[in-house]
Amino acid sequence: MGAVGKSEGGRLVASRANVAPPREVNYEGDGNRIGGYGSGLRGETSGSLQVQAISAEPSTFTAYRTFGFRLAGEPPFPYQVSARAFEVERRMHDLVATALARKGYREAGTSPDFWVRLSSGTVKGDTSLPYDGVVMDGTDSFILGEMVVDAFDGSTAQQVWHGTAQAEIDPHAINERAIGAAVQQMLAPFPARSDARSDARVESRLHSEDLGVVER
Repeated sequence: MGAVGKSEGGRLVASRANVAPPREVNYEGDGNRIGGYGSGLRGETSGSLQVQAISAEPSTFTAYRTFGFRLAGEPPFPYQVSARAFEVERRMHDLVATALARKGYREAGTSPDFWVRLSSGTVKGDTSLPYDGVVMDGTDSFILGEMVVDAFDGSTAQQVWHGTAQAEIDPHAINERAIGAAVQQMLAPFPARSDARSDARVESRLHSEDLGVVER
């Protein structure tokens, strides 16, 4: 599950949690810069998921009650918009809206407290194939996909959240389960409203009572 970075001097600072050990990846590009702060990310094998979340201070979100969606943006370099990007972002839209609603925020058509911008893309990568500890001349090519969720203050337009999820993908198919898992992990550390946390505790208690479990 992604970890939230701390704010230093008003800047968003990344922290990262990996789901599986990474492998060395050579992108067909000059590297990836996250949120303009130069934090690199590298892909992983076997469809494993890498999630990163960068956040402003939690107090920034205290006054937020509503959110809205901006038009989808361009994926960060070196990712490029793919033929399936629109379908991926359409699925992301519903999943993100549901996740934020569960955290106590309400979607508003106009003048929301914060805006959400989605983007997605793919990049071709390759990795050297070691054999008995020796790196061979051949390379293994694959496609890495990335989904991005950005949030901006509705009044100042200042960015307050940046989340990314990356995994090796099949470029010819859309894995809805993988998209759902990526969005869930990406937004898990997104600050929830206090009333949403209270509702969650009440729901948990009621569920325990239905199961005959007595909480002490």
